[in-house]
Amino acid sequence: MLKALFKLLVLALLPLMFLLFSDKYNPVRMAGEWLQEQYMSSIYLGTMKHIAAQLDVISLEEQELVFNEIANNFGVDLQRIQLSELTTSTSKKGRLKDGELVFLNRDGAVVGYKLKNSDWVITAAAEETEVQDTYRLAKGPIYLLRQALLSVKESELDYEAALLQKEYGFPFKIIGKEVAEDKKSKTKIYQHNDVIWSLNENDNEIFYIDLQNDKTLLIGPVEYGELELLAIVIYVVIFVFCVGLGLFLWLWPLWKDHKRLNESATAFGAGHLGSRVVIKKSSLAANLGKSFNLMADNIQSLISVNQHLTNAVAHDLRTPLARLRFAIEILDSGQCTSEERDRYKKTINTSIDSLDYLINQTLVHSRYNRSTDIKHFKESSFASRIREEVDQYSFDFEQIEFVTNVDNSLNTTKQFVDPKALERALSNLLSNAVKHAKSVVRVSYFKEGEHLCLQVDDDGLGIDEEHCEKILEPFSQLGNKQRSTSEGHGLGLAIVNQIAKWHKGTIVISRSDLGGASIKICWPELIQ
Repeated sequence: MLKALFKLLVLALLPLMFLLFSDKYNPVRMAGEWLQEQYMSSIYLGTMKHIAAQLDVISLEEQELVFNEIANNFGVDLQRIQLSELTTSTSKKGRLKDGELVFLNRDGAVVGYKLKNSDWVITAAAEETEVQDTYRLAKGPIYLLRQALLSVKESELDYEAALLQKEYGFPFKIIGKEVAEDKKSKTKIYQHNDVIWSLNENDNEIFYIDLQNDKTLLIGPVEYGELELLAIVIYVVIFVFCVGLGLFLWLWPLWKDHKRLNESATAFGAGHLGSRVVIKKSSLAANLGKSFNLMADNIQSLISVNQHLTNAVAHDLRTPLARLRFAIEILDSGQCTSEERDRYKKTINTSIDSLDYLINQTLVHSRYNRSTDIKHFKESSFASRIREEVDQYSFDFEQIEFVTNVDNSLNTTKQFVDPKALERALSNLLSNAVKHAKSVVRVSYFKEGEHLCLQVDDDGLGIDEEHCEKILEPFSQLGNKQRSTSEGHGLGLAIVNQIAKWHKGTIVISRSDLGGASIKICWPELIQ
């Protein structure tokens, strides 16, 4: 259970981690850039073209003055940046040179538009830039610190700064303006309105606040990267917990059903053939449980049939074997006449024939008791085979009239069947019919909807409804008569039943309009 949950968590989190930490090939980021670009183009493309038209006709010195005046009247951050400093993407450079408005991977959501006569690019921020964000966050504390220190004597500045330091979560100190200017000269300076700052090697802000008497208040570095990382970790942990909880709630019922199925399968394998699994229909494992129960039913039924078959074979073997033993003992005794010797020899031959017939019928039944083997199926004109079989029976049983009815459509077409199996079924049905018929046996081969049907009728006494299912069982005969070679062993109709199942079909026993029994097997018409 835990291993399965862990695997699902890994599979669920891998795409999430890719979306969170991948930048270059992140589909969410790419889709967001495209949408932002379309949005900004609808708003700023005309504006950018208008600004570029004004700047392209004047000198570079005049461009800076005109651009600054325009930028001061914009509510968004508007800048003028060299193309080489703006992006390293060859495709984006090409689009900028073609006069398109392009989304750029810079601070905030920024789009750029290139001037025609120079390598300068005008950029506009759709969202608050990092510079604006830094100014917005810092201007309040800086204002209060400046107000608190401007009224303090120079000699008390360090002492007052130390007192204020206790109330703030970031460091600051008093330095000379010359030292401050030296520090500024060694790094890139950012300025928005009256707030000036730079970034150290860890990208943390250091602010410079001018005080009286050539003193500067140095604030920073202001470190918040650890808090951002902690926030990301907390968010990821919460998300993972929620995903894990959802997966657990989804897997728990499935795990219980799997446990039930495993216990039932183990019990079934240990010999408890009545073991079945009970799974709710709403469960994802419902079909698996249903398949297991169906398999268990089939196996139990097969074992039961084989046990019954084994017992019946053993029973039917005793009679001919007893006759053989008795006949051999009499012949060995030498106390029999020549007539008796001939009769006992005939008994031996009859018993051997009975054993041979029993073995052959048992093998045939065993063959068709297995799963369907499609390699035995082929395109065959079974109607012609029916006529050949009926003609042979007509020759052997001249006292019985045989009638053959075959659909015209089946006379001229071939069907995808196991012809040898169906011939065996027809032979068994005819053999059964001639035993009970008075004068007429009718064979019909026809289509019934999407099924093919083979039916044999006779004008005998028929079969009572309560016996219809019983006679399909191996070694079952009506009246429980003593079996013999002439009477058969009760395997004929059982074999027919198995051949019907072999073709995914069914067998139906009913009263014939001729007065006797009607046995019909139907199977779905297969197409190769």
